[in-house]
Amino acid sequence: MHNPFAKRAPNTAASSAPTTSFSIRKRVEAAKEACVAAEASLDRTLTGLLASTGSQIGAVCLLYLVIAGNSGAFNTIGGLNLFATDPVFVLTMAQFAVAMATGLVAGAVVNVAGPRVSVVIAAISYTFYLYSQLSLLRGNAGDAILILESSVVRFAIFSATFATAGRGLLLSAAGSVVLAYPSEARKATVLTVAAAITGIAPITGFLVNTLLSWLAKTDSLDYDPPQFAYITCILIVVFLGGFGAMGLIKPYNKVHRNGHFIVRTNATLREEAIELKNLLRTRSVWLLASSIMLMSYFNGTTTSLKSASMTPDISNSARMMSLLNLIYNVVYIFGVATVSFTLLGNPNHTRSRRARMTSAVMAIGVMLVLVVTYLGSVTAYASYTVYAFYDGFAHTYFLWLMGALSNSAYKQARNVGFMYAAYFAVQEFRYWLWRILNDFVPTSVGVQQYDRIIMSVFVVLALVMMGVVNNQCVEETVNDGGADEGYEGEDAEVYATVTKGTDLEAAAAAAAVDGSSDEITHDSDLKKKKTVKFSNDSDTSSA
Repeated sequence: MHNPFAKRAPNTAASSAPTTSFSIRKRVEAAKEACVAAEASLDRTLTGLLASTGSQIGAVCLLYLVIAGNSGAFNTIGGLNLFATDPVFVLTMAQFAVAMATGLVAGAVVNVAGPRVSVVIAAISYTFYLYSQLSLLRGNAGDAILILESSVVRFAIFSATFATAGRGLLLSAAGSVVLAYPSEARKATVLTVAAAITGIAPITGFLVNTLLSWLAKTDSLDYDPPQFAYITCILIVVFLGGFGAMGLIKPYNKVHRNGHFIVRTNATLREEAIELKNLLRTRSVWLLASSIMLMSYFNGTTTSLKSASMTPDISNSARMMSLLNLIYNVVYIFGVATVSFTLLGNPNHTRSRRARMTSAVMAIGVMLVLVVTYLGSVTAYASYTVYAFYDGFAHTYFLWLMGALSNSAYKQARNVGFMYAAYFAVQEFRYWLWRILNDFVPTSVGVQQYDRIIMSVFVVLALVMMGVVNNQCVEETVNDGGADEGYEGEDAEVYATVTKGTDLEAAAAAAAVDGSSDEITHDSDLKKKKTVKFSNDSDTSSA
């Protein structure tokens, strides 16, 4: 008879199954938690390594090199572009319009979306542009490349215009980092480093052209890169440019310098619209814009003056022009380094005195430029050497003046964008001026000679305007909330102290909750909080 109270033997198979399943789930969850912790630790480590101003400056310069520089060097070597009259006209008009519009909104895009997103957009735009060049190469066998209505030409126009917008965003993002991140003692040095890194592209392009012309033993250069060269450039932009930006570029409020990092609530489109309106009422911005507009008329380089020694035999020789441009780009970097280390970065003089000394030296440089331009006995090599030194001085001086006006990355993003729009506004004016002159003025009048005289005058006026900016707008310290600036209050962009070992991601997020800045420290007295305003970047550590 069955005894219902008898003790049953345990079902080992049935009881062990739930235990084993629970153990596996527990191990999987533990592994997931370990992966999350490892990823967070790695992210904190990478943030700590890459969030310094020096790392960000180097990163943005390298990204500019692999995105815009890579494309520029490829076009120098022989990248295929539109050449028929009607497509080129439509493309030129589209690029001018988009460049001016992009310049006005580039600062807002960079400030709202962040420098990382802006650089990624630039990488995408240049990817489209390089792919359109590859499409032109594949369609070059027929007449499609000559017809405006063809799909390949329309795609090329769209892509090149998109790249123009991407370049504006890239310049605004890079300019905000290069001009606002360095301390006062390092600003001139940073400009030299930026020129050296970004100068690799044109040097590479003209060096390859020079070598190809010598190896081919011909004075002409008609090199068509193969398809794999286009594909290689596309891959460089996508992986080194796009994915590189995602890993290297950090938001403004996670970048630190000398134990401090920027904290500020995220900008909004409404705020940026107000700041753009205030920017357009700022005197210093318009004075700088007048300088770049004058330089834009001669394409930003004194080589446009075309010295008297540039005979048709030289200007029509691909080998000679490649060699001259190679010399120009190499000497240009030395010009930037010279003015940076001897004048603009000289710590023995005040900021305004350094600028005045630079203006005086450049006045002598202008005279040398005019001498080599109009004196036929000076060789083309000497002319390009003088042009390169002067352009290196002029461009560095202009950027240094812009950096001396504000230490705010947000303001500098808007300023660079506005300069981009101003530059292309004059470019469009000059384009239409020459189009009208070519249609209505006889070639016998010698308009080009008069144009060279006008450009020579503009070279002098551009230097005069930079001197005016220094005399009226540059002060010994930068106050980003002064009455003359007219935008962004003093507490809009501040710094918070960061001790060694602090989790920068968490600290930045906590400090930016209400847009204020509190001292972040491990001391016991946390009640003593202070706000550190970024008014003088030459003494950040003592703030």
